[in-house]
Amino acid sequence: MSFGGKRINKMQGLKARVEAENSGGDHDFDSEDHGRRLREVLAEVDPELSLTSEGEEVVLQMADEFVERVTRRAAEYADHRGADAIGAVDVQLALERGWGLEVPGLPARSAQRPAALPEPF
Repeated sequence: MSFGGKRINKMQGLKARVEAENSGGDHDFDSEDHGRRLREVLAEVDPELSLTSEGEEVVLQMADEFVERVTRRAAEYADHRGADAIGAVDVQLALERGWGLEVPGLPARSAQRPAALPEPF
């Protein structure tokens, strides 16, 4: 079974965009702002705990890698659907199938599946 060159080129284009946005470790987010947000979340979980700068760096790196992996898998789902952009359904599928995570605010994918068709008479 072969895929058309157009489809392969589109998938390569989606992957190239994800790689370009994530390459070189130079990201557009403000690490100070993210560090502050991490400290806020930690304070909500347990106000008596703190996060060292090394711990903060590790958590931010892990979060960055997680986002990259989810985005790559979502790009594959978008390509499979024939889409030019990653949609919420692609991210939802990536999280559910790859990590067993349900997206709050979106119906579970299993709830969206149609029931089996009734048996013919």
